[in-house]
Amino acid sequence: MAKRTQPIPPDSPRGRLDRIYEAGPLDGQDQALDVLDAIAGLRSQLAEQEDYAALRARQQGATWEQIGTALGVSKQAAQQRWRAISEFAGMGKGEVRYSEREK
Repeated sequence: MAKRTQPIPPDSPRGRLDRIYEAGPLDGQDQALDVLDAIAGLRSQLAEQEDYAALRARQQGATWEQIGTALGVSKQAAQQRWRAISEFAGMGKGEVRYSEREK
């Protein structure tokens, strides 16, 4: 896995979490809600990355069982989650693109 070479943007969910926790213990409802909001942002980013990686793995020939095992879910769960997306993306017929990165 490649090491991160760029700093974490301060306005990203991870950057927001770092700033909040560097300030010390959570004091008050507003800080706790800010943490929860940043965590929701991280979950969204992770879900996008998971979708992308699962589709790329499938495109490269990984089985649903292998994808499920890597994610700690059953073959059926992986297949149910990504089958429609992989069919929509035309797996095997071209590139799976993610945002602007690979266009």
